[in-house]
Amino acid sequence: MLAAGELPGRLDRDAFRPLPVSDTIPAFPSRAKPAGMHAYVYKSQRKPDTYVYLAKRDDFDAIPSTIGTALAPFAFVLEVALTPGRRLARADAARVRANLADHGFHLQLPPPPLAPVTPPRIDGRDD
Repeated sequence: MLAAGELPGRLDRDAFRPLPVSDTIPAFPSRAKPAGMHAYVYKSQRKPDTYVYLAKRDDFDAIPSTIGTALAPFAFVLEVALTPGRRLARADAARVRANLADHGFHLQLPPPPLAPVTPPRIDGRDD
């Protein structure tokens, strides 16, 4: 039955309202970049396992001269997006992002050497 004042063949406006696709997929694609930043990683040619992360590509002026002269020359290794969920092998991504934002660079030093292991002596002596 039609209600008073309603015309036949007329559709309800709420039937055509846009519905979200899901909680994680937006209705329209966004061109916004994910939260985080890009880092450019360089390897020291002088010190093994020493890397410098830069906020801008080839911006070696951000590195203090004392550190730069001790580690230079550098070789480009990779460009990495440091998003909040990103995990790095030897560094904390949040700390790298903070150093890049505050100082323009992050220095990753090699891990400390392991303490030598001495096997126990058969005769029980400690010398």
